Amino acid sequence: MSNTNGWIKVGTMLKNKDPKKANYIKIEKGVNVVLTEGMVLSVQDPRKNIDNQLASGRIDEATAEQRKAKIPDFVLREIVLAPKR
Repeated sequence: MSNTNGWIKVGTMLKNKDPKKANYIKIEKGVNVVLTEGMVLSVQDPRKNIDNQLASGRIDEATAEQRKAKIPDFVLREIVLAPKR
């Protein structure tokens, strides 16, 4: 999944159902990326990204709330591959 800026979502950090076990990363279906030296992965909070879009005026408050409501509580972070420089 790539957005218009060239960032590619490669996975999601999920909260383990068992609090005694470590959280884990689930790789997205259909992602075909080979990581090589120099590539940059970013760990992002999807809720904060929505807040940033709202603050910059790219989306309205109703849209922000709808998008946040779709994010399950067990989703902690998104793992994205930065575009090549």
